[in-house]
Amino acid sequence: MEFDQAGRDAIHLSNADRNRGKRREGIVIVHQEYNRLRDSFQALRNEFSLTGAAKGELWYDEYRVLPWTLDEMPRYRRSLDEFFGAYFPQHWTSWHLFDDDLVFGRFYGKSEAYEQFSRLASTGLDALATIRELVGQERTPVQAHVVIPDCHPLDAWLKLVAETAHVCPTAVLRVRRINHQCQNSTGDWVDLIPDFLYYEDEGSGRRTPAVPIRTILVNDLFRSSAEAIRLWLECLGEIDQLPVVLPVQSPTAAVTEIESIRTRVTVDDERKTIRIDEATFGCEDDDAREFFKLLAEANGEFRSFNELRDQSKWLMVCTNATRVRKKLPHELRSLVVPVTGRGYSLVLPKERLTRAK
Repeated sequence: MEFDQAGRDAIHLSNADRNRGKRREGIVIVHQEYNRLRDSFQALRNEFSLTGAAKGELWYDEYRVLPWTLDEMPRYRRSLDEFFGAYFPQHWTSWHLFDDDLVFGRFYGKSEAYEQFSRLASTGLDALATIRELVGQERTPVQAHVVIPDCHPLDAWLKLVAETAHVCPTAVLRVRRINHQCQNSTGDWVDLIPDFLYYEDEGSGRRTPAVPIRTILVNDLFRSSAEAIRLWLECLGEIDQLPVVLPVQSPTAAVTEIESIRTRVTVDDERKTIRIDEATFGCEDDDAREFFKLLAEANGEFRSFNELRDQSKWLMVCTNATRVRKKLPHELRSLVVPVTGRGYSLVLPKERLTRAK
């Protein structure tokens, strides 16, 4: 479950170099196809979560084989089948062989869950392949990059999820190596190593197991995939190390050219109004007006609530951005876009506003 670091860096840096200098204040290059595909990933994340809840859990273990034990692996897999069949008869099991002879995996859970997972993984990989083409055509935001392993589609999706777990582990998405024991249905620990994989030292007589390295995702594949997509969309962790980064279009995916936001917005504390273009909105709450004004000054860039509080004595005593946002008139509230992990951005429509509705 490893990537070529040089290849990842080359894709990321070349995309950044191509896009550098394309943005200037007041002008936004919009990538409508990218925005549509990014929105589809949010829907795919939701589908992973809902399908897992409806179809049942699907788990996956990966085994990396020691080269000198390769000939014993068919017997080893049969012995594991016998073990799991005896202690966990309710689990459907299927072995998955990678293109690399030294790696194989085991799916277990429910067969219908496997079918649904394969379908969703294929959908996600097709969309990623399209986005990768857009990266090469300079039709994505500067930070966007996609690295897809060159292998079978299902293998590629598993590797993307596992690589994300390695570089940006969360409570939901983590990998760990475990010993070759398992708790049976009665709670007892049982050795998963068959006798034929023990090697006996001729001098000491000590028996040493030569077993594959077993790596597992700590949660089922549906939850793990949904969490990986969340990290890709929200660009959390070390984004240069993530195999997929899909940043949100800033400031908006609905315009091709806009005027500077800060020139279109006027906040009048004396009259307690917020004016956008020729439209004026009443706003009685001082904190809400200050919140809106600071976002306008950010000119479409994202700001965390803590950053906004540091800029204003009015917001310094506020502790909840959601409450402040709700105090804005409903017409203005929808223009303030929250993104988990990034903060808030002010998004104005391309057409100039002429009056408050």
